Amino acid sequence: MVCCKCNRTGRCKGCACVKADPPRRCKDCLPGKLGSCLNASTVTTPCYRTPPASNSPISQGPQGPQDPQVSHGPSPPVYRVPQVEPYPTLPCATPMSSPTFTWGEYSATEFSESLEEAHHIAVHWRKNCFIPPQNKVGKEFVSELARLYLAFGTSSTLESIALKATIVLPLLLLQKPHRTSKNKDHTKCLERRMEIWKKGDLSKLVDEGKAIQNRISNKGPIHDKNTARSFANLMFAGKCKAAL
Repeated sequence: MVCCKCNRTGRCKGCACVKADPPRRCKDCLPGKLGSCLNASTVTTPCYRTPPASNSPISQGPQGPQDPQVSHGPSPPVYRVPQVEPYPTLPCATPMSSPTFTWGEYSATEFSESLEEAHHIAVHWRKNCFIPPQNKVGKEFVSELARLYLAFGTSSTLESIALKATIVLPLLLLQKPHRTSKNKDHTKCLERRMEIWKKGDLSKLVDEGKAIQNRISNKGPIHDKNTARSFANLMFAGKCKAAL
């Protein structure tokens, strides 16, 4: 059992072990395994200059023994440079957790293969995503993204597919059904697609996205330079509504 809840990006500066009474050193934490835990390192405190040894060469003066290398006036205490332990060598890469999860009706192997195929297809689609609506289904979409990011940060069983799923999720679920679609249409589409995503049927979402992309491609290519020039001309003419 880990001694604190610091994740792979933490350094145990203010973890539960530091705040304990009395404070204790981290023994089994994730930053310690990655070599970034600061609660397990020690630093030597500065000390004053030590007096010369009895066998060091000194010269006799009228006022008694004098060190030829030290001035006669009082010298302020000199601190030594703190000796910090060398930074430990970078540890070997921690292997990802084994994919032992189940996604809906699909096993980890089946879902991983379908996710890889969906990623290979969807990343080449043209820009056609709408902004998630600010309602219940929109919050559910954001929560699903947060769950995947948390799964990667905490080294859960979803770690091996979490980041790729965060890329594929918006591409499959936020496709505009048609050019003149409204916020009401986006809400219905997103709600229906979220149910399919939870079941793990990615092939159905990919087929729907392909059909939408084919309709966009049949209308001819969209040149970014021409679009930017047309937008600028409308803005300079004061036709803001037409530009938007």
